[in-house]
Amino acid sequence: MNSPEASHQGGVWERMISSVRAVLNGMAAKYKGRLGTQTLRTAFYEAASILNHRPLTTTNISNADEDIITPNHLLTMKSTQLAAPPPGKFQNDELYRRTQWKIAQQFAQEFWVAWKVDYMRHLTLRQKWLSSKESVKLGDVVLLKEENQPRNAWRWGVIEDAIKGEDGVVCNVILRLANRHLDRMGRPLAPATMLKRPIQKIVVIAKA
Repeated sequence: MNSPEASHQGGVWERMISSVRAVLNGMAAKYKGRLGTQTLRTAFYEAASILNHRPLTTTNISNADEDIITPNHLLTMKSTQLAAPPPGKFQNDELYRRTQWKIAQQFAQEFWVAWKVDYMRHLTLRQKWLSSKESVKLGDVVLLKEENQPRNAWRWGVIEDAIKGEDGVVCNVILRLANRHLDRMGRPLAPATMLKRPIQKIVVIAKA
């Protein structure tokens, strides 16, 4: 347990609390007076679901077809945690309607967008370029930074090829996306999907 007035001893979870609080504080003024007790409770349940579906680590970094461990695996003790997709697309004008569940869904959507950006930003150590460091390489497991994915959708894959620029530094990568649709022998049911992405759009979560 933390000592009194020493929240910094919490480390990872205190960093997470700070990140969530920063996002909620930014949304407080916009939603002030628009969320009743039941709607606010629903919105917080949605936010909690988003937090508990974040990837913690990979079960096996050598196999991109295996699932990522999330807090919900530990909370529910179930091996599969597939979150239900959002019930539609929600825009800013949902905030001004009388339908409370749509306001709660818009709250959850804005929380997802803002918190995901902050969460992924802290996964990567960023320092001034005063010294060289190891770049990404074949076999690294990465998360994709994507803006158009629905809530709780984390696409990840394995680097199959690293493309270097004229300076010898990796600038683009070829990714093999994870495929969770397997047969009884553990073999993918469909061919692997390959994508080309700049390194600015990926976050390394496990080194090969």
